[in-house]
Amino acid sequence: SKQAGYFYCNRHRNILLAFRYVGPDHYFKEAILELENYCQTEGLNCNVLSECSLPNMPNHFSANAFAVVQRLIDISNFNIGGSKMRRLRYQVNKFQKAGHALTTEYQHGNDGVKDDAIARMIEKWASSKASVNPYIWRVKDEMETGCLGADYRIFLTYLDDSLQNVIIISRIESEHSYLLDTEFYATDMAMGAMDFAICEIIKTLKEEGVRGFSLGLTFGSRFYQAPHADPEVTKTLAKLAADKIFEEAGNYQFKNKFRCENSPLYLYRPMGQSANNVIDIIMMIGNPQSIIKHEKPKAVSTPIMAVNSQPETKTKVTIVKDIVSQPVTSINTSKLLESAGHNPFNMNRKDIEFDLATDSWSELEMDFIKQRTATLQAMDNSDKQQLENLLAEMFAIPYILPFASGRVAESFLCPAWPVKKKYVLQNVLFPTCLYHQINNDFFPVEVPSSDFYNRRSNNLFKGNMDCQQLAEKIKEYQGEIAFVWVELANNAAGGCSVSLANLQEIKATIGDIPLVIDATRIIENAYHIASHEPQYKGWDIWEIVKQIGSYADAINASLTKDFGTHTGGFIGTRDKKLFAQIQDAVSTNGSGLSRTDHQLVSNALKDRGYILSMVSQRMELVMQLAQTLINHDIKVVQPIGGHCLLIDPLSIPEVAQLELPLAAFIAWLFKNTGIRAGVHSVGRQRNTSMNNLIRLAIPVGMNKNQINEVGKRLITLFSQDSSIDQLSLKDKPQGLFGEVKANYQVKGSIAVKLSKNKTVTAQPTATVKSSKKPANKPVDKPGAMNKSQHKTRNDYQDGIAVIGMSGRYPDANNLSEFWENLVNSKNSISMGPDWKSRFIDEHTPQHLGGFIEDVDKFDSLFFSISPREAENMDPQERLMLEVSWQALEDAGYHPESLCAAIDSNNVGVFVGAVWSYYEMLGAENRQHGGSSIANSQHWGISNRVSSFMNFSGPSLTVDTACSSSLTAIHLACESIKNGECKVALASGINLDLHPGKYHITKAAQFLSDDGLCRAFGKGGSGYVAGEGVGTLVLKPLSMAIADNDHIYGVIKSSAINHGGRTAGYTVPSPNAQAALIRRALDKANINAETISYVEAHGTGTELCDPVEIQGSSKAYRMDTDRNQYCSIGSVKTNIGHLEAAAGIAGATKLLLQMQHKQLVPS
Repeated sequence: SKQAGYFYCNRHRNILLAFRYVGPDHYFKEAILELENYCQTEGLNCNVLSECSLPNMPNHFSANAFAVVQRLIDISNFNIGGSKMRRLRYQVNKFQKAGHALTTEYQHGNDGVKDDAIARMIEKWASSKASVNPYIWRVKDEMETGCLGADYRIFLTYLDDSLQNVIIISRIESEHSYLLDTEFYATDMAMGAMDFAICEIIKTLKEEGVRGFSLGLTFGSRFYQAPHADPEVTKTLAKLAADKIFEEAGNYQFKNKFRCENSPLYLYRPMGQSANNVIDIIMMIGNPQSIIKHEKPKAVSTPIMAVNSQPETKTKVTIVKDIVSQPVTSINTSKLLESAGHNPFNMNRKDIEFDLATDSWSELEMDFIKQRTATLQAMDNSDKQQLENLLAEMFAIPYILPFASGRVAESFLCPAWPVKKKYVLQNVLFPTCLYHQINNDFFPVEVPSSDFYNRRSNNLFKGNMDCQQLAEKIKEYQGEIAFVWVELANNAAGGCSVSLANLQEIKATIGDIPLVIDATRIIENAYHIASHEPQYKGWDIWEIVKQIGSYADAINASLTKDFGTHTGGFIGTRDKKLFAQIQDAVSTNGSGLSRTDHQLVSNALKDRGYILSMVSQRMELVMQLAQTLINHDIKVVQPIGGHCLLIDPLSIPEVAQLELPLAAFIAWLFKNTGIRAGVHSVGRQRNTSMNNLIRLAIPVGMNKNQINEVGKRLITLFSQDSSIDQLSLKDKPQGLFGEVKANYQVKGSIAVKLSKNKTVTAQPTATVKSSKKPANKPVDKPGAMNKSQHKTRNDYQDGIAVIGMSGRYPDANNLSEFWENLVNSKNSISMGPDWKSRFIDEHTPQHLGGFIEDVDKFDSLFFSISPREAENMDPQERLMLEVSWQALEDAGYHPESLCAAIDSNNVGVFVGAVWSYYEMLGAENRQHGGSSIANSQHWGISNRVSSFMNFSGPSLTVDTACSSSLTAIHLACESIKNGECKVALASGINLDLHPGKYHITKAAQFLSDDGLCRAFGKGGSGYVAGEGVGTLVLKPLSMAIADNDHIYGVIKSSAINHGGRTAGYTVPSPNAQAALIRRALDKANINAETISYVEAHGTGTELCDPVEIQGSSKAYRMDTDRNQYCSIGSVKTNIGHLEAAAGIAGATKLLLQMQHKQLVPS
């Protein structure tokens, strides 16, 4: 060795990590070779971290962008003024306004209370992490023993007297700067606390004359690309980021707020080294163990230049044969399934033989993608035509912004849209697109063509919009439409396209409303136009692409489906202001498309012949596979689009009866064929003919042999007997698209008989867990159900039918669980969840009660509500939306199909509610310096449902104390009879969200002394409060029969009155109760002697329960002298008194007993 320079090195087991090269630049490459030779001699893996430019590396080394060094080179001029610092300034100001903000330096060991607080903070921080570097515990130990080095400084940040975070910085002597070494914080740290702390630390260092401040490393490979990257290292980094071992994008964007300089840090290593030690390298970086400062050189017999000869490798080499020749073994696939929670979407892509869940190259691991990527990287780059110019010319739109993917492009387009109007009219878009709309406070309204719902259509342009309905929506939402969005080669329509004639009609219909086109699969759409629109027959495909683009005011697209590249997306616009706004957002947050990828995507777009040939070939193979399946009676949705096939799994009777048919089918398919399929996405559509389908997406690049093999395996599976596992959820899915990654467990298996019985076409049915009623008839499209004629009040004398119901009660997330609890006499009274998480203050003693779980959980995006707005909504509004939707589903409808069935939006919503304390939590939060704006208006509970479901009937919330939900049912029935609405949702809800409720009920002596509700029993001292929510769907009996609805029961009559003046304000009147019951019996023309069961109020008080029995007996005595012929019960013994929801809970129990023909004990 010339010993002209040196590295700092760290060694762990057989890994040597070299970093911080010191020496002349010209010696760096030679030093690397000397280090490699040393590692070969010592049996070590050689790894070098450096910011050195790529050309200086030996050719046989791989180079991965491993991390980004983010630092402020010169802090002398650092301040948070100016437009570029507005995001940082906002966070800092937010924290300062929340209370008294303070960051102070602290010498550990000077204050025992502070030392304990720091230790607790570290432990709290560590408990929230998926993985913690052992170095953290060493730092904690050194702090506690007073051994923390002199180069380390500790800063504490407080809000008022509450410790928010602990930051440790360390000196970098050679650069006269400091490094943000470690930071600890709680998950409930106030917004802006970290931003404020770092600004204060920089201010302190600046006053000391320190030159620079490093925010440290951000791990990840997405920020920069290297041409000689080891793909295994890249995948490992991506997996670690996905597993939250480190925060990739979040950390990068957080630090960018400080306008720091970003420098890529590359990991260099000889080709062929295993990527399994990447996590160890990350730990070594974060855990500076003893650095190797000097080792005596050993004699090396091999000259340095001999390193070009490859050392013997101990890595096992796996030879992958042609994919078609590999047999499928259910043993292997079964093991893979089991380890992945019986969900193929939890598997490593390498384990998927045929991955047909997507056609996006960015999400696939296939040889032809790697080969094409290598070809693009090796192309001659002497033609420096800019990517932006290529896209502008190709799509006929002037302003272009490239992105890393189409999804990233979507995430920039929606927040930047200049006019914040509410509605977005569209055909049926992909879920991520809906997410970005809703998350930016837009309300998506789907206007697909009527053929969209026809699974036997021959119209290849099922992706069209219905322009007549579009015109009606424009009139309805006049002045409130932000833009119209059309997805070409529409995925939800099975890959069917949008015609140029339809685009022309859309433009003529919408006038000056902007049109956004999703051009992700524009090439296949253009092929369909050229072959099926006569006026464009013979046109050049690229001219059709331009023609489509000419109609767009803005374009978003992913380039990874049709254009033969594994990366890239873009936004195009004609609006210079919108372009500038997105460009500014990109400069702040970064787009993720590196300079290298710019060139790669440019190379892909310039190879137009390849694009056309590959898309054309893919379309032919899709058609070939579809025809093969159809010829073998496998139910495929018609017509066949350009990139995917849709299969109906419910056409197999055994699959249709499963609890989770789609998840079970996908697992069954993979287990027996090695094919991963996906659940078909249909936007906001519910219970239509296009729901409950499975999609097979065919990526560009698959060849004929592979498609033949896929077809052969599918035919084999669908022509032989097998068994399918019955799956149930193992745990609740978390996160935005958590269901995709859900874990399942096997409850058993059932035989699938396919060899003897040909499957028959079966339309999708509503899967109802909460009842065992027959499946409802399908809805091929809105309006296809039987219509009932207009009725007069006299026509309703036969009663109001209950055609759907749902609910959540203590220990029961649905009515199936509720019934099981009732049958087993389960006592669902408990001390409940952690009171602090339920907002009860420390001065309020715990109470026994009936509590429902997860009242703070809400899928806001499903209901087109942004997460920000959802936080301010009363949980009663949120739960009412969920349960109302479930009740409609149970009835076999969704809002659009219900309105189509009754030929009207005239659906009423009636809700009973009492308590409205959620807004008090917001007020108390603001009193303590917070910024919460919590709302809690009773009218919002019902009106939210009407607004979201587009119901125009009466919408009101009533408060008549404990009879509120029965009053809601009564008013709903009367409204139907009076012609004010055709169908009604009647509901009740009760949540205990604030201690004020308990203070009131305790002071009034309503609550039981011992936490037991003894309805009609000896020793009753009061009721036990409970929570619950329930909904009934009500419809005139004659109409329900005509529409073939399932009927749980019939409400023959209802009545309402008040007790007047009694012995006390809360004391009931037996005479008033008798009169009420008598009136209801007379209205229904029913003899009391024919009644066999009464679900009573029965609160468990010595005063009220006897009054209820006395009033009932008096009313019944007018019809009969018989005794003990009628059973009586009260659900309150099981779940407590649900107050506003008490009536709906009792009615639900009664209907369940009728359904199951069984009385349950109270």
